Parts: sequence; C-alpha cells; structure tokens
Amino acid sequence: MDFLSERDIFPKVYKKDNLPSGQWLILAPHPDDETFAMGGTIALARESKIPVKVLFVTLGEMFGDKDIRRGEAEKALNILGVNKDNIFFMEIPDRAVYDNKSKFKKYFLNVFKTLQVNYPLNIFIPSLFDYHPDHRVTTWFFIDCIKEFKVDLWFYETYNLFPVNVLVDISKVADKKFLAMSEYKSQVARIKYNEIFKARDKFRSFTISDSESDFYAEPFWHIPSENFLEIDFISYCYSLLKGSNFKLNKVDEDFLKDILNKNFEIQSLKELISQIKVDYQNNISNLNNHITTLKESKDFLESRYNQLIDYNNILQSKLEEALKDLINANKEKTALDNYYRGLVKHIHSSFSWRVTLPLRLLTGSIKKLKHYIVTGNIHILKSKIESKIKQSAQDNVPFNLTIPSDEDIILSGNLRTFVGLSNYQDIKISILMVTYNSAQFLGETLNSILKSIVKPFELTIVDNNSSDTTISLIEGFRADFEKSGINLNLLKSSDNRGFGAGINQAAQNSSGTHFLIMNPDALLFPDTIGYMVQPFLKIKDLGVVEARHIPYEHPKLYSPVTLEPCWVSGCFFLIKSDDFFQIKGFDENIFLYAEDVDLSWRIKIKNKRVLYLPLAKIFHDDLGHRDSLKNFGPISNCYIRGKYRNSINIYNVLWLAFSKSNKIEAIELIYKCFLAYLKGCSNKIESLTKLPTFPDTGFGYEVLRRRGHDVRSDKSPNSTNDPMVSVIVRTHKRGELLKRTLISILNQTYKSIEILVIEDKSNEAEDVVAQFKPFIDIKLLKTDYGRTRALNIGKSECSGKFIMFLDDDDVIFGDAVETLINYALKDGKKFVYGGSMKFKTDNKIDGVLSHSHMTEFDKDKIMIMNYIPMGSFIIEKEFADEIGEFDESIEFLEDWDFITRGVLIAKDQFLLAPKDILIYTIPTSSKDAAKRQEQLDSTYSYVVKKREQIKERIVEIK
Repeated sequence: MDFLSERDIFPKVYKKDNLPSGQWLILAPHPDDETFAMGGTIALARESKIPVKVLFVTLGEMFGDKDIRRGEAEKALNILGVNKDNIFFMEIPDRAVYDNKSKFKKYFLNVFKTLQVNYPLNIFIPSLFDYHPDHRVTTWFFIDCIKEFKVDLWFYETYNLFPVNVLVDISKVADKKFLAMSEYKSQVARIKYNEIFKARDKFRSFTISDSESDFYAEPFWHIPSENFLEIDFISYCYSLLKGSNFKLNKVDEDFLKDILNKNFEIQSLKELISQIKVDYQNNISNLNNHITTLKESKDFLESRYNQLIDYNNILQSKLEEALKDLINANKEKTALDNYYRGLVKHIHSSFSWRVTLPLRLLTGSIKKLKHYIVTGNIHILKSKIESKIKQSAQDNVPFNLTIPSDEDIILSGNLRTFVGLSNYQDIKISILMVTYNSAQFLGETLNSILKSIVKPFELTIVDNNSSDTTISLIEGFRADFEKSGINLNLLKSSDNRGFGAGINQAAQNSSGTHFLIMNPDALLFPDTIGYMVQPFLKIKDLGVVEARHIPYEHPKLYSPVTLEPCWVSGCFFLIKSDDFFQIKGFDENIFLYAEDVDLSWRIKIKNKRVLYLPLAKIFHDDLGHRDSLKNFGPISNCYIRGKYRNSINIYNVLWLAFSKSNKIEAIELIYKCFLAYLKGCSNKIESLTKLPTFPDTGFGYEVLRRRGHDVRSDKSPNSTNDPMVSVIVRTHKRGELLKRTLISILNQTYKSIEILVIEDKSNEAEDVVAQFKPFIDIKLLKTDYGRTRALNIGKSECSGKFIMFLDDDDVIFGDAVETLINYALKDGKKFVYGGSMKFKTDNKIDGVLSHSHMTEFDKDKIMIMNYIPMGSFIIEKEFADEIGEFDESIEFLEDWDFITRGVLIAKDQFLLAPKDILIYTIPTSSKDAAKRQEQLDSTYSYVVKKREQIKERIVEIK
C-alpha cells in the first residue's frame, strides 16, 4: 500500500474566487489580532464585495492608549476595505474578559442580530489552543452564545501555531496587508509583530507553489455548521487540551464538560428519532388498510356517477329542444325590435326633436326636483347624484404615452439648466394681473416680482372695482417698480366684469412681446420667469407655458414624457402676445373659472403646443379663499361643455347645484347652468382635432392626478445640498420604451440624480443611453442572468444615499423624486412611497389611464397584497443593504418579497407621500393579462412561505 503524499495531507487552498460567500463576522480580542492573523483574507473578501463586520472585545489598553488603538484599528481596516460603519467595540477591560461574560453576550447578540436575515454566516474567532487568556475566553464565550445557531466557524492563529485544514492564498494582497499592519505603530514599536506574522505567512505558503515567486498564506481551521457540535470534535479538542501544556482551570473544564453532556443528549435524541421512524412505518401499514376501504367506496360512487350521466343525457336532449323553440321566438322578437328601433331613430333625427331637447331635459328635471323638494327628501337626491358622479370619476380615460423624439430629448436636457440673462434681450415681458379686494395677499406677490432675476419691463393691473385697500397698496409700490425699471400701469374698472375680461383689457394696454398672466395671490421664486421664457427660445410652435404650483400642485393631468397638459391653469402662464391677440384673448362669456381651459384649447386648435414646466415654480395656496366663488365653477363648466361637445351630463349639473344647502339657491343655480350650456352651444367650436374628449370624470376634463401637500413649502428654493438619488432602470429588448422612461427622469425637478441602466440579455440600450449622457449622470451595465439580477447589480453599483427602481415601461411625474425625498427628509423615514396610476395598453403607446394604488401604510395589509408598486418608492441605500438582495430565484413579485422583508426588519420606517408618482403599464388583452396573473399566482405562495421562515428566525434571535 502506498503512503499518502504530502499533497494529500496538506490543507485545502482557497483563493479569491472561492472564498466562502454570505456575511463574515470577525471576533478580535484586541485591536491588531484581526489584521496580523487574517488581514490578507479580509482584503480578498472586500475585493469580492463580501460584507465584513469586525467586533473588538477590548481596546488593549494595557499596552497602549485606548483612543490610539481604536484609531489604529480603523485606519488598518480602512486599508483592507472595511469602512467605519462595520467596526464595533465592546470596550471590555483588557485582560478581564472572563469577568464580563454577561456584557460580552449581550453586546455580541445585538451585533449578531443584524446578520440573521442573510445566510450563510461565517464567524472567525481565535484558536481553541491559543495561549492568551483573553483569546481563549473569547472563544469559549462565543461558543456558549452561538451554540443554538447554524454558523460556519473559522479558527485563526495568533500567539501560537496549531493544526489547520485551510490555507488562504493572500499573495496578491500581501502588500496591502503589510501596509495595514504598519498602522499599528504602538504595537509594532513594542514587539516586531509585522516581521513575525510576515514570516508566519511565508512559512504557511510553502505548500501552495514550487516556484520561486513570493507566496504568502494565512491558516485557518474550518468547521462547517453541520459539524460544529458533533461529539467527536468536542472530545478531540478536550483530549488535546488535557494532553497539552495547557493548565485547564475549572472554567475550561466545566465548559467543555457541559458541551460534551449536551452532545450525549443529542445522541439520545437520534435514538428517539429512530424509534419514531419505526412508529411511522406502522402507521403507514394502517393507512394502507384505510386506502383499501376507500377504494371500495370509490367503486360504489363510480356506479352512482354512471347513473347520473344517463339522467344528464336525457335532460340534455330536452334542453336542446327547448333551446330551438327559444331561438325561433328570439328571431320574431328581433324583427319587432328592428321595426321599433327604426321608428325611434326617425323621431330622434327629426328637427323638432333636436330643437325641444333642452326643454325636455329641463321639464323632466324640474318634475323630479319638485317631487324631492315637496316630500322634503332633497338629501336623498343629493346622495344619488353624488354616487353617480363618483362612479363616473373612476372610468378609464383615453391616454397616450408617446415615444420621445431625438429633439424632445435634447429639449428636455437643455431645459434643466438656467441660461444666462443675455439670451432674453429680445423678449419683453408684460405681466397682466386682475385684482378684486386682493389687499390681503397682493403685497407679497408684488415683492416677489421685484426680487425676480429676469424682470418684466411692464406690469399692467386691472382692478375690478375693489372696496378694500388694494388700490392704495398698488400705488405704494409704484416708486419701487420705477426704481427697478418696471413700468406700472394701473387701470381702474367701474364694475367687476370677471377675470377673462379684465385680462383682455390689460392686454390691450400692454406692449410686451410676451404676456405673463398671473393671479394676485401667486408668488414668484427668483428664477421662475427665467425658466418660463427658456422654452420659447427653443420651441418654434410653442403656444403657452405653465408653471408648477406649490404647496399644492394643480391636480390636472399632464404627460411625464412630453410635459403637455390637457390645459393650462390661468393662475400663472406665459403666452406670446401675438398668439393671444390672434385667438382674441379670453372668452368674456365666462366670468370666472374654465376661461383658461377654453383659451388652452383654442391655442391647440391653432397647432400650437401647450407646455407644463415643473422646473418653473410659483407658491400658490389655492385652498384658502375660494369658497365664496365656487358657484361660478358649475356655470362655466356647463358653458364649456356646450361650446365643445353635443351633450351635457345632467348629474354634473345637479350635483354642483345641490352642494348648496339652500334649496332655492340650488334651483337658481340649475337654471343658470342650463342657460350657460345653451349659450355655449350658440358659440360652438367645430374644429376639435387637437382637443381631448370629455370623459365626464366628475367636473374635470381628464383623470385628475391625486395630490398631496408639498412638505418643502417654505416659499424658498430647493437646497443645493440635496442627497444623491440613484435611479436604477432595468431593460430588456425595449430600447424605444427605455427612451420614454429616461426622459421622464430627465424631466425631474430634483437635480441630484444618477441613472444606472441595467440591460438584461439584449443590446439595444447603448445608443439610447448615449443620447442622454450629455445632460445627466448615466451609465450602462450588462447582465445575462435575468431581470431580478439586474436590480441587485444596480443596487451594488449605485452611489446614492437613496435608491429608486424603475422598469423600462414606467414613467414618473416631473416632481416624483423631489416629493419622495422631501417627505423622507422631513419625517426621517428610510422608505417613502407615493400613489400610482395604471396605463392599460396593448401597443405600449395608446391606452386608457385610471387611478391605482394610494394606501396608507398598514403592516398587516402589505403582508397579504402589494399596494406599493416598483417605481413608486425610494429607499435609503443603507436600509436596502440591511434588507439584503432581491431574490433571484423569482422573476415576479420580487419587489413585494423585498418590501415585506424590510417590514419585518423595521416597520416604523415606511411612509406614504399622498401624491401620484408613477404611471405603470399593464396589458389590456385578456390573454396577456391571464398569463401575467398566472405567473403572479405561482410566485405568491413561494414568497409567503419564505417570509414565514424569516419570521421564525427573527423570533429565535429575539
């Protein structure tokens, strides 16, 4: 028989590419043990992005100042790749570890809890045979703490050599280790540890290679988790210790005997399991007997089933005969229906029927109203109408998410930067304003105009016969405006003709190239006008530009891709004076409200673009002083509907009227609404090619975007020190859709953003990413391992304090990132999410839009269903790292699995920002939807089961 060669006996050699995965915890009795013993292995682990934490038991103050030794440890570990956040100090007195067992156990378990969510775990501790008492006691205390958990143990050597079964080749990082050792100046000056351990590492490397090159290795004794408490291993350690030069005291003896006794109990447990297996076989035999009985019952049931089949055949034949009779009867009914339908169609197409339509509507409504008013049950009618309105407001509305052109990308990129004042020399801005008893807020507005970086050359105010101090307040500002080079024109009207008429009068008395229409309660930021003018320098067919309102953004919808809204708010917008006069200004038939909708649509009819610019902001608190004017809303609404469409929704009018408690006033309002509708019909606009249809969503003209209060509403610009947000976009063979997602990020009001595009198994993203590189920090990464791996790659490579995850068919509104960050910073939360809207489509471009999730955080509800879609939230990167990686074994519900694991860790860190943030895409076709649902259902049970296992681990730790 051949003897074993030395190669068969020498330990297994590990290199960088086969280091143990998972999380590492290194337990070091003193600052320097970790670097001298295994500094090279730590450096290799960090280069492979293996998470490493180091826990120091003492500060080694018997041989150096505490603060000095702490600082040396942090510098040395920083060289090896371990940052300060992953270094912990128990601060147990040096040479007194044995007397502080309870403190050791409490502190260690607190650190250990942070590791339990992500297995496997690798723990590195001093050798069982170490001479130093602190080293040996550290190991005994650790084993006593950890004996109930499954971990891989790696013993490292410091004071003396011992048997090992693993060597780690550290040759490539040896210089880094030696540099780190030199940071322990206080210890190297006392004993030449650097020379000692360099020699040890050289000695341990002689089995690695026969070449003459420099090789270094670090030794370990590895015990896998399944062998950790085996009796043979503990007995072996015990015999070695008793047979060595160690002088075991009572602590050592008692501890080892206790472990040996526990392992004998494990052996008894194995025997008990064997007995259970025997009982199991007996139960199987009894079960087989029951199965035989069930088979006999099955035969009986089958015979009964055959009888029922016969009965069914008889019934089927009778049913077919009855169906034939029914078909014949239906044919006769269809013939009659067609006859009467033709008569009705003839009546409806007659001239007399069309002329009397308003009268019939009014007569029928008055009869119903009379009934409810006479009976005193007006509240019942109000409730029914409200129900109808709410039902109609939930309907899907046609929507388009176009693919941006190359010009759109360049435009959005250029609009991110405020250009110099010299570019505006050919543009003269006249601000047009109408006042009526506006003294309470007008002073702030005028001051904000004076503070603007780009100043208007003219301010024209039409006062609609104010009875308060508005006039004297304006006159008090005249000197300040003249000093700033702004002409102040004040026109006094003898009566109140309404907003539109007042602006038209102001326009006739102004000479600017552009008119900035603004409310007297709208406050400018210094850069607002600058941003508003910028698009007119770059877009030839531009008609109107509107600014964003804070603290409450206007709820109307706009495209996050093209930034085109259905209409612009008259509170604050910029228009060329030529275009204003060409469409003859505002329609003076509208006293207040909806005049801006009408003007916007007439601009669109002239093939002019309407633009919503979130970067341009005004402060406008629109919830404080409108109650007295709300009757004008329904009247103007009815006028618009008569002007632009052929019918009117009676429920809209009735609900608006009955929002008043006074019955007489409600009836009067209904009358005015119908008159307004008829007046609108007389001014009907026929060219509707550029206009949206009326979806009758409540009293709006489109699906409204749900909005919340902007928490940064202190009337000041955004901070210049905003934290970086990393937006991770995963894509697969959809380069055109990726353009759409990226331009919605480019349109963000929040500037401190980096984009990481992760392309999976395709090559379409490179050209797309290149188009965005001149305008925003963006980089492209590749993967061939699936869509979930793409998320993990992005998470590991990003550098932001917060992370946002998007798919290539998602788009986000212009203030999405700013809103989420503001809520996170104000409330100190690590996970903030907003509302979402769903876009149902089959071609990814044309579809219908409706409201989706917006739910206050409920820890129990999130465990059952996911109401936080991917793309609607940001998460602090440290919290994301604490949760761990996305589960790459699943391709669906990976976001729900990730979120619920975060809830298990820190449920108090979740917060809803009550505002629509995201538009996500789902298929319309029943076939695609069914396939998608099947994939989701198959993953659901796996995620739930996995989460229960994690909850059990956490309970064990606690």
